[in-house]
Amino acid sequence: MAQDDGIAIFGINFQISSMPSIPFLQTLRERTAASHQALEQNALSVNLVSAGVTEKDYSLYIQRLYGFMSGFERWVFPMLDGLVADLSARKKSAVMEANLVALGVDPVLLPVVDAEFFARLYQTTAQAMGGFYVMEGSTLGGIIINKHLQKTLGDAVFSEYFNVYGTHTGGMWKEFLAVLTNYSEKEGVREEIIVAASKTFAALEQWLVTASLQPVVR
Repeated sequence: MAQDDGIAIFGINFQISSMPSIPFLQTLRERTAASHQALEQNALSVNLVSAGVTEKDYSLYIQRLYGFMSGFERWVFPMLDGLVADLSARKKSAVMEANLVALGVDPVLLPVVDAEFFARLYQTTAQAMGGFYVMEGSTLGGIIINKHLQKTLGDAVFSEYFNVYGTHTGGMWKEFLAVLTNYSEKEGVREEIIVAASKTFAALEQWLVTASLQPVVR
């Protein structure tokens, strides 16, 4: 029997793949549900999908998310090199920078989460994979957000980040889940991945709300 190997974003369950039922993925979703929901319910996230969303709401969200995403790519991606074959194709910070420039924001001036924080959060490859699960899962929510922004703001914003994988979003997610599952089974690191994913949701939520973690840079 096949099960949904998708993820719930803003109350909508994405049925992305038809992979065989995998208890690990189900457990991963269930045990990160609370921290995932908290991320969706913070003020920036709620404003972004509201009927009254403004360009300012969008800009602030991208600015904050960029600070976490660019740091993650700089400091955590090297830990995943060789494990995720198409890792370079999954980088998103360059697209975010283009979004920011279009909004009149200089990315160089934005605060970015530093190496020390990521080194404490991700001490092993398994923990880094747990974090990457969260960052990749954000592309699914991007489908909803992109459609909403196009409907409410139209051409007022350049929202390419929220459609970063385009029509390949489902396939990219399915491929990542396969890598994640195979790695977790081969290395016996399911618990490390789950705990790290939950901590990543919490850290990202804190950063979006306060632009502050322990510690931050620049």
